[in-house]
Amino acid sequence: MPVRSLRPIRALGTTAVVLLAVSAVASAGMSTAYLVGGEPHDRRSWLLIGLYTLAHVPAGIAVLGWLSRARANAYAISPECFHRYAALFMVAGWFLPVANLFVPKGIIDDIWVASRPGHGPRGFGGDLRTARRPALVRTWWLAYLAMNAAGGAAARVMSSGKPLGSITLVSKDVLAPAVLAAHVVLALVAGALAIAVVLKITAFQEIARVPETEPVT
Repeated sequence: MPVRSLRPIRALGTTAVVLLAVSAVASAGMSTAYLVGGEPHDRRSWLLIGLYTLAHVPAGIAVLGWLSRARANAYAISPECFHRYAALFMVAGWFLPVANLFVPKGIIDDIWVASRPGHGPRGFGGDLRTARRPALVRTWWLAYLAMNAAGGAAARVMSSGKPLGSITLVSKDVLAPAVLAAHVVLALVAGALAIAVVLKITAFQEIARVPETEPVT
């Protein structure tokens, strides 16, 4: 029989994937615009910021919607598993200083492990605290943190030219293109990996919704 308490997640996953792709392209595009055009005048700068926000806000909402459904489904698939973070951290964890360095990854780790086909009749039958963490989530998270670091460095270089304090051995003309180019690459890589994570967890949960008598294609 199918797991009746599971709710459909494919549509939410598809929406999140599309908007994540748009968000990644917007991040890379903004850095590319600075890289090619240099420091923009105020009007162009506000236009770029506006377009960036229009791409990222819907993506963030879509990911949070998908994440909420995925976590609820993970509980249904592996009800014996205790998730390490309270539900409020699905939002707050992305914004709280220090916590935003590890909490979102931990939430997604737990959802992945609890959702994948495992030892029990539905999903994982062990302890999430000692479960092996998925390499794909770890790789995505490292790329995501590196992207944010490159973006922060680029912002400091573009605004002050002294990202490392009062003494810098590299001129702004050399450093700015380097950090902007790094941000372009990392934004695309992190976006692609995030999409892969969403697709994988969505696939796990869709498999759990299929009756045992039906072949999974």
